[in-house]
This record gives sequence, C-alpha cells and structure tokens, in this order.
Amino acid sequence: MEELTEIENVHKTILNTKNEEREILIRSVHWWSLSKGETDNIDCFIKLWISLETLFERNNIGKKVTNELTEIYPKIKRENITKSFRPIKNIRNDIVHEGLRNPNKILGYNGKLEAILEDILSFRLGMNLKRRSEKYLHKQPFE
Repeated sequence: MEELTEIENVHKTILNTKNEEREILIRSVHWWSLSKGETDNIDCFIKLWISLETLFERNNIGKKVTNELTEIYPKIKRENITKSFRPIKNIRNDIVHEGLRNPNKILGYNGKLEAILEDILSFRLGMNLKRRSEKYLHKQPFE
C-alpha cells in the first residue's frame, strides 16, 4: 500500500510540474524503466546513461551531476563526488566513442550508475530517498 501511495505522489508531482520539466521527468523515467528489463550489461548502461543525461541540459554533465548530488548529500565532499562519478562517465565514453563491447569491463558500473540516477530521480520527484549512491560517494573513486 505504501508503494502505491508513493506512485500516486510521483504521478501528482509530475502532473504539477511545468510542461518542459514534466517532459524531462517522463522521458528520464521511460529510459530508466527500459534499463530494468535489459539483459545486456552494455545496453543497460546506455539506457541508464540516457535516463541520467535527459535530466540535465547539454554539456558538463559531470559537473551538473556533482552539483545535484552535493545538494542531496551536503555532508559528502564535492571532490569525492566528482572523483566517484568520473569513472562512470569514462565508461560511457569508452562505449559510445570507442565502441567498447566487452560487458566484463563494465561490471559494477551499472549498479553505481543506477544508484546515482535513482537518488537524483527520487530527489526530483519528491519520493522517499533511498540514498543508494551514498555508499559509493564516501569512498575513494572506484576503478
């Protein structure tokens, strides 16, 4: 019942946002949901990335993700957030620009990207924040 109430609240939040922001949220949730049924790790990563990128204006996505995560986690050093997100962005670049097709190279990155994305979506939608990405942001960057 609690989950249904949360879904209803998210629906209301989306309906009460401005048209442009509503489209952004709907498109991001759409790509996130497509990643859930994906069996290929690389395709899953790309769908998660598209969902994340949809939430931010063009250029400097790393800086924009860091800004939002800093707002969500004000006690975590900005430097740690930046260093933790950079390898995820590098994997994206390897896939998109270098044609990386080795799913073993991205093991672990899907979960980290998904946690960051879900925290940002939950924050923007006013949902109960699960704080999934917090455990990755306190540590030194993962490689």
